[in-house]
Amino acid sequence: MNSFYYIIQKILNNKSVIYDFTENYQTNMEIIFNDELDKYEKERPLVKVLFSIYIHRFKPSIHIKKIQFIWNLLNNVFNNPNIKNELIQKFNKIQRVYFAFSKLAYIYKFKKAKCQITTDLYFNTININDPNVIQIYQNNMTYLFTINDLIHLLKVALTNSSHFFVKPLECKNPYNNMPFSNQILYNIYFFIKQTQTEIPELIHQFFIEEFDLTCFLHNNQQLIQTISIKEYVSNLSTIKLYEYGIHIFNKFNKLFHPEITIHTDFPKKKVADVMKPFIVLYFLSNYASNYFNKNQATKELHLKITLFYKYNPFFGRKYIKIINNELNKPIKRVYFNDSCYVE
Repeated sequence: MNSFYYIIQKILNNKSVIYDFTENYQTNMEIIFNDELDKYEKERPLVKVLFSIYIHRFKPSIHIKKIQFIWNLLNNVFNNPNIKNELIQKFNKIQRVYFAFSKLAYIYKFKKAKCQITTDLYFNTININDPNVIQIYQNNMTYLFTINDLIHLLKVALTNSSHFFVKPLECKNPYNNMPFSNQILYNIYFFIKQTQTEIPELIHQFFIEEFDLTCFLHNNQQLIQTISIKEYVSNLSTIKLYEYGIHIFNKFNKLFHPEITIHTDFPKKKVADVMKPFIVLYFLSNYASNYFNKNQATKELHLKITLFYKYNPFFGRKYIKIINNELNKPIKRVYFNDSCYVE
């Protein structure tokens, strides 16, 4: 971080040293306060003194403490308005210069970095000139990602759960297992926005929370859990969906007449497709972390299943019809009642 200290030195004092890297802190302060006090008084030395204190106090963690330090000075009742104004002006100038050099260094490193990955997650070759491809710089290397791959990676990490108890994980680069920094996450978000691709609500809320996982979980737990359950259900096999569907019918058959009976020969995929939204509500009604949301899901499930029984009382039944063929001989035709109306 020596570059930041040199920028402070250059902007605040071109001639005299307000600090040095040999840790001669006490000597410097004695010079400012004693030998040359009159000379510095004409140049508003207090600002330089305050920055000197800041450097020697917070040097190991300068980026974490600098905003807090300036904030404390601006809210200090013993600092007069002139000093505060000069503090703001000097600090803004220091920040602008530092960020300009940081951006220049980043551009240089980015251009010199070797591209490690040029395929998507399915090992298809991708072109850097594709408008839906972003080049990410991390750990002195660059990696190519498609928008769809990045959205998938973010959603998988943010909807991580165990038995429907959500616990979002850090979003990581799958090629080096390093977490994406906030800078990279901002670049990804604005890149997606720039391509006019629809940003999933989950990722947008993560952006609103400034990519802070703790705040994101605290303020969006129900959203995360709902999306997690939907993803879980969408990834279930046809057999599993069929089994859950039959379980729901068996549960509600006690409340309605006539009962819905799914014949064993009825196409399982049809049951799976029809019952998928009901299965989502069923899981929410049982596992939602918030009582209000659990109760709301229970009511919605009961209402929709009631309408289903009302409009589709013979869904899933097998029918056998005897008809005469061209030779006037009876033949048997088998068909199923698979028509389904759902509001």
